[in-house]
Amino acid sequence: NLSYQGDRVLPFENNQSYQTNMTSILRRPVDLFIIIIFTNFLLIAITIDYTQTLYGSILAEEDLDFGIWPPAPILRAYAWWCEKVDPLLAHNPLWYSTMAAFSPFLYGPFYVVAIYAFLTEKEWIRIPALMWGYGLILSMIVVVREELYGQYPARDIPLFLLAYGAYAVMPVVVMARVAHLPVFSKPNKKKQKKRNYVILMYLIIYTLLEYIMRGKEVTDG
Repeated sequence: NLSYQGDRVLPFENNQSYQTNMTSILRRPVDLFIIIIFTNFLLIAITIDYTQTLYGSILAEEDLDFGIWPPAPILRAYAWWCEKVDPLLAHNPLWYSTMAAFSPFLYGPFYVVAIYAFLTEKEWIRIPALMWGYGLILSMIVVVREELYGQYPARDIPLFLLAYGAYAVMPVVVMARVAHLPVFSKPNKKKQKKRNYVILMYLIIYTLLEYIMRGKEVTDG
């Protein structure tokens, strides 16, 4: 195990206090928000993205094959989204379903590990988090371009951008969060606290807008 002091990497035993003085997650609002979002991403990965990986085209609810997993309400919501908002997802070409497989089988395990790491302040999460952020940004560039200008453009552009926005915003937030070493240091508590709350308020506002739009989507449906 390693710890950090300035620019030097030190053995664990030379800096016992760093590990024993771990800050409560309740006092790290940005990290708490990241954990909440990763939990949400994990649930989507093992339901929606899992469905996209295994199913072909879903042009209507009649195309669904109900089984044990994912649950029937998830499949019906998936079919509704395909029909009303996202024709690209409805047709689900091979390249798209292949990219979707990254979510449950690659990103899913990462979310589990990252939730633990941010909860317990593990420095080793930095490189995996940067790799995840970079990979997801590249995927989102491809998907958004195809959804806006491709063969099957989204029917409701604002709703699509709002629903997928977290996947564009969170990689930037997480990469910025782990950009400097040590990741979980507390060099200036007042400055760090102010920065954390500014980022947190931005993320909360964005999340509230997203859930309002999703509520409107369900009502209109």
